[in-house]
Amino acid sequence: MERQDYVDEVIAEWRRELPDMETIGLATVGRIFALFKHLEVEMDRLLREHGLPLWGFDVLFALRRSGPPYTLLPTQLMKACYLTSGAMTHRLDRIEEMGLIRRSHNADDRRSVHITLLDAGLELVDKVLPIRVEYVLGILEPLSQSERTTLASLLKKLLLPLEPRFRPPSGSLTRPG
Repeated sequence: MERQDYVDEVIAEWRRELPDMETIGLATVGRIFALFKHLEVEMDRLLREHGLPLWGFDVLFALRRSGPPYTLLPTQLMKACYLTSGAMTHRLDRIEEMGLIRRSHNADDRRSVHITLLDAGLELVDKVLPIRVEYVLGILEPLSQSERTTLASLLKKLLLPLEPRFRPPSGSLTRPG
């Protein structure tokens, strides 16, 4: 008999209570949510060992992958991290206090603020990125390379119709002028 997970238990309960209800959607999305929660908790634990919780690394990773000079506008970071203005401001305040980023005003427009990854932030990201990559590869270990490719493709197929509501517009992560 195939091993059961928690989602199997939930589906069995729904089948008992509502036998005519279609449950494949609940099973699929339930497992996506469960995987997300496991990943979130473990990534947060791993990253906290290096001095910053997961919420902070999302900001630092966005700055790092923007390339030199590792500078973005707050609105670009909001879109990259799927955050509201208030949440982004709170995160930036805390990360700036840690000496990992710097806010600077545009000389031509004082209302425009640039967020720049400082050397300490760059070093931290470059230190923990391999740890994050190794962890993710470990999660995928039960799958063959072909299954990994198929899973990535299927998840992309599910995500694409949802993205127009949440995804940053194309080119929005280009460096500020």
